[in-house]
Amino acid sequence: MSVRPYPQEGPIVPISQTCPQCRVRLRVPDEKVGQAIRCPKCGHSFPVTLLAEPRGHQDGTGDNPVARTEQKPTEQGPGWEVIDRASSPPLVAQVVEDEDESVPLPTKPRKSRKAAKKADSLETVKVVGGVIAAILGVIGGVYLLLVFLGFAGTASSAYGELCDIFETAATALEDARQPQKRSAAAQKLSEQAKRLQAWTDKYKDAKAEEAAIKAALRRYEERMEKALVRVGIAEQQLQDDPEAMKDPNVSQAVRAWRVALLGLASQTDPLHKFKPSRR
Repeated sequence: MSVRPYPQEGPIVPISQTCPQCRVRLRVPDEKVGQAIRCPKCGHSFPVTLLAEPRGHQDGTGDNPVARTEQKPTEQGPGWEVIDRASSPPLVAQVVEDEDESVPLPTKPRKSRKAAKKADSLETVKVVGGVIAAILGVIGGVYLLLVFLGFAGTASSAYGELCDIFETAATALEDARQPQKRSAAAQKLSEQAKRLQAWTDKYKDAKAEEAAIKAALRRYEERMEKALVRVGIAEQQLQDDPEAMKDPNVSQAVRAWRVALLGLASQTDPLHKFKPSRR
């Protein structure tokens, strides 16, 4: 059962209430007097009463300490009416905590964390999308190079060598972010840049049957795509690592690798470079 006084005229003002379960101090509109409210901190339900403890007297100190007791009204006491709690369930009051004893509500920081995670996720999607777009461009260039330039003798061997160059370069770019492997990774990446340049020079004027080129593509295309994805992501992550890029060997190796990639891309003009094989 909860007790509620008869309505009284006057403006609505907040009154101080203390949760008997967790002792958190709350401010409640006086119109809630006699109604059951639920503490937002611990969930305990208790009736709002005008017998609020004055600030500073809760611990029994001060000039006129007040005991922690509340007067229990009778069933039909003067100025009061009995409310059946079964028909009037506890309300979750819109309470405001005292400024000096505020307890942060768990919902606000949760929303902030979710918003921050959502922003981070969107930023990650943008970065990954840019990397994938660049990788698809490289894949398209390599495809044109293999289809229209052709290779002397064994297109399959040439395509396999190119896959090995990109796979080794991807490993070097990944290892360059680790301090203990950085020096060796920079040297390995420089070697792959030289290999890629030599590969481009060797096969730019080569000749082969289109059927042989397509057969090589069917054999190595999936492996090549995976290698290019690794290279794109690893290079982006390395660029975002300022500590690794401060190493002069690493930065020099990255520049050499990019120059080699540009050399490869410059050989993807099918009309200018394609030379049909002679029978």
